[in-house]
Amino acid sequence: MEFYSNKFQYAELHYVGQNIEHFTIEIPSKLLPYKNIELRKKLLTRLKLFENINKSEAFMKFKTIEENKTQIIEKYLTPIKCRKGRSVLIKELKTEFENEVEKLREKLTGLKSSIYSVMADEIETSKTNLNETMRLFLLENPTEDMQDFGVANYQRMAKDIANRLTDSIKIDPAKLITKFKIDRHFADITFEDLSDSELLEEFKLKKLIDETDERQLADFNKGIIVNQ
Repeated sequence: MEFYSNKFQYAELHYVGQNIEHFTIEIPSKLLPYKNIELRKKLLTRLKLFENINKSEAFMKFKTIEENKTQIIEKYLTPIKCRKGRSVLIKELKTEFENEVEKLREKLTGLKSSIYSVMADEIETSKTNLNETMRLFLLENPTEDMQDFGVANYQRMAKDIANRLTDSIKIDPAKLITKFKIDRHFADITFEDLSDSELLEEFKLKKLIDETDERQLADFNKGIIVNQ
């Protein structure tokens, strides 16, 4: 039993920064210049920051980190359905696994500086688009203040309100990038795990153990039950 508990280990590999192109921020409701609930619902309340970043050559190189992470997982980690979110690593491959993870970390560090300008440009573009969207929306749906000052002031007031909104959105790409990291976690497989017939069946289906291994584990578990 101890042999098998030392042969396998639960392992996870995570990439903080994956899918950055889908990153959005929420626009705080206190910044939206309407008391009318229906108008507030019509306003854009989430801002997608990197909508067109996939067009950047620098970003496409950066995306290879995600691809490499997936390749490492497929090579070394076997997902286990009966243990939700868990995967198994064969311990004799752990050194190879750790070496590839370290190489990936070094690659990520080397690419971080190349992505800064691309992300900064995308953030500015998103804020510019939001500004124009907000300005046009205000012209079609003037606030109470705009109505108080009359149609002659709508253009200027809409522009000023839109500017205040977008200027209040502060996003530092450097802070986002510094959080990007490759992380891995390990957990031991216990005797209780190896006494679970469902887990052992999945181990066998995924060729982590063979029928001989399964019989040895089953005999060991029967021995424990008899001794109890």
